[in-house]
Amino acid sequence: MAKTKVKSAIGIEFTGDHINLVKLAKTAEGIVLVEARSIKSSLSKKEEDKKVLVENTVKAFEGLNFEKDEISLGVGGHTSFVRRVKLPPVSHSKLKQVVSFEVQQQVPFSLNEVRWDYQVVSPISKIPGPVIVLIAAIKQSFAEDLIKLLQESINKTPDIVDTSSLALHNCLIFNDLLSKEKVGILMNFGYSYTDVSIENKGEIAFTRAVPIGRRNILRKIAEARKVELEKAEEILETEDVSSVILPIWEDLIAEIKRTTTYYLSQVEKVTHFQYMYMSGEFPKNSNIYELLNNAFKIEIKEVNPFNKIRYNPEALASNASNFSVSTGLALRLLERSSVEINLLPIKILSQKKLANKRLYFIASFVALFLIGSFMLALDARSYNFTKEKISIAKPILDTYTPYISKLDILKKEQQTITSQLKNMEGVLKQKSQLSEILLEVSELTPSDIYITEISNMTGRLGRGNFSGGAPTVGSPTMGSVTTSNKRVVPTIADEMGEETFSDETDYRGTRQTQSQPALENTAASSGSKISLSGVTASYPTVDEYIKQLKTSSLFKTVELISVSSTLEAGQGGRMTQPTATVRGATATVRSARATPQATGASSTVQKDEVKFILEIGLEK
Repeated sequence: MAKTKVKSAIGIEFTGDHINLVKLAKTAEGIVLVEARSIKSSLSKKEEDKKVLVENTVKAFEGLNFEKDEISLGVGGHTSFVRRVKLPPVSHSKLKQVVSFEVQQQVPFSLNEVRWDYQVVSPISKIPGPVIVLIAAIKQSFAEDLIKLLQESINKTPDIVDTSSLALHNCLIFNDLLSKEKVGILMNFGYSYTDVSIENKGEIAFTRAVPIGRRNILRKIAEARKVELEKAEEILETEDVSSVILPIWEDLIAEIKRTTTYYLSQVEKVTHFQYMYMSGEFPKNSNIYELLNNAFKIEIKEVNPFNKIRYNPEALASNASNFSVSTGLALRLLERSSVEINLLPIKILSQKKLANKRLYFIASFVALFLIGSFMLALDARSYNFTKEKISIAKPILDTYTPYISKLDILKKEQQTITSQLKNMEGVLKQKSQLSEILLEVSELTPSDIYITEISNMTGRLGRGNFSGGAPTVGSPTMGSVTTSNKRVVPTIADEMGEETFSDETDYRGTRQTQSQPALENTAASSGSKISLSGVTASYPTVDEYIKQLKTSSLFKTVELISVSSTLEAGQGGRMTQPTATVRGATATVRSARATPQATGASSTVQKDEVKFILEIGLEK
């Protein structure tokens, strides 16, 4: 991608016998030519002297205000490698790896010695298909030598390194000289080589450096006239030497035909060429145009690099087509170009990018510093304001300090009271449930059943005499309940039907003295079981009683645990109705059977009785 464009830029090209320099500026009216210079180099052996080359470079920039200008440096086609390659379907992430493999196959140097870059010509789509890329490469040492030359001459490092063929292509694209519908040939005649490029519908398709140039013509004239190269150049400019240099033209045309024939053999849809553009240092008094026209039968045109650039023709010291490459190089820094490959060494390129971002880094740092300073000032002001508020509030807060310990004591007392209230609530709830159970048993107990004891499975609930009918609440004093009548107390025998007798015995109900927390383990606890003991006259009565208890919604299960038959003997007299005290509630139940009243005459009663024990599961 192109970098941010500058207002003015310089393109410089070293052709071998000339240093061509073009400076362009971008204005509101468009691109303007500021300067176009062509500095001639010596053709003697001193041309290889680095010192002379540095002096000529300094001369090329002499009088120019270029301190703020960016520079684009061009290298000859004979020192570079340019190919248009069709790659198999590949993703963006693997494209660079595939291109590097292609470069390694094409370039006769190690990748460590080569600086290469590429540009995708056909976009990579989601539908798998071939990818066309344009690859350019140059030997790294050659690019570094030219960069050092500029650094030693003008103390500047170029921003772009480009090839002459790609720069010429960009120049023609900018000036609207390439047809989008035709296939043509581009020729850039240099000192040692001639760049031959094929343009297919406005895109560079193939390029090749032919080792024939202006040097071959001068040497031919020098050999024919027995003169030095400087004199041969003067003869070329002033005399007609067409016959002398004809073999050079013929060799060049043969190489061009070889290039075009190869391209036509590779591309099926292209059968011929429609135009040819020429640029560079062609001798103006030679018959090259006629020879090319006869050889290719197409229109031959000379490149005008300033077709869309405003310039003064009188200011040009030499032919305008000589500046085609240097103009294309300068345009890279002012306009978005068709091909934007950059062969600047990676190390220098990274330094350039960092330098371009330095201004943003500085601006960001200054902005962060200002923001930090502002926030620090706000924090300091806020701190002072808060400190002042604390100093005002502190005397007021000190008056409430003695109450802190008192509040802690009150909180602990509150927790204790809350815990006690919860315990009392549980006790009251359990007593309510227990009363409901006793009431239900009393209502379901028929008159011919005598309840002797009700207890849970872990501790006795209460003990006493119950009879069917409504319960009667006793005295709140909860004293012990005693039966004073003399009677035979039945006991459960080891085996069913065994009878035992007891003499005069007092049956005493016992007051419960358990503490309050014991209520948590009573039969009123959800999902617990109670044991119910009683006496009746017959076994069928027990069965009917069990069925009656099962009809209650409070009882989940009613099971007979044991049953036995005994013989009751009693002394005549009035029997006192027994009472039972169960956890503070005194319940009076009707006697299981009528007892004879004392009439003053003693009497003896003997009767069979059935003792039973039931286990009742309570509903949750």
